[in-house]
Amino acid sequence: MTNKTPRSFEGQHEGEYIVLWIERHWIKYIRSLSIILVAGIIPGAITTSVTLMLGGTDTVVTNIIFLFLSLYELFVLLYAYIVLISDILDLFIVTNERIVDITQANLLERTISDTPLDNIQDVSASCKGFLPTILNFGSITVQTAGKTAEFTMNLIPDPFEKSKKILGLINAQKNLDAPHEG
Repeated sequence: MTNKTPRSFEGQHEGEYIVLWIERHWIKYIRSLSIILVAGIIPGAITTSVTLMLGGTDTVVTNIIFLFLSLYELFVLLYAYIVLISDILDLFIVTNERIVDITQANLLERTISDTPLDNIQDVSASCKGFLPTILNFGSITVQTAGKTAEFTMNLIPDPFEKSKKILGLINAQKNLDAPHEG
């Protein structure tokens, strides 16, 4: 899921090309899906147990319980859709000109921030904990001199390698912008 490079993205400038396309680590999806599965399975198991204790008869009470369980499961599916869309649409795009941070806060709220490479003051990566160290995921923080002081993206695969690549791109940009003596 990382480093896939599409031809373009919304708002891309003429002559701008994508260097890095950074998505979240797959562990984020496992955590989200685990919560959704637990929220969906436990009420169904409890309802089935209660129905069996009542003798499994077709009564008004069991029909009402089944109706409420069905509505609950529909809300769990809606929640799953919203969570997965939010996770999938969070992106960090690094181009030869700028860094674009796309954050999908919820189903109807999306924030797109960008900063030119010239405004970047520092790029740092961190990997804290046993599981992040073993699976090689962590955070990347980009500090800028622009209106958005900091871009942070969590659960990034191989954060140290990606931060080195961003720093190399920034240094190459600064070397191109520096006046040459001759």
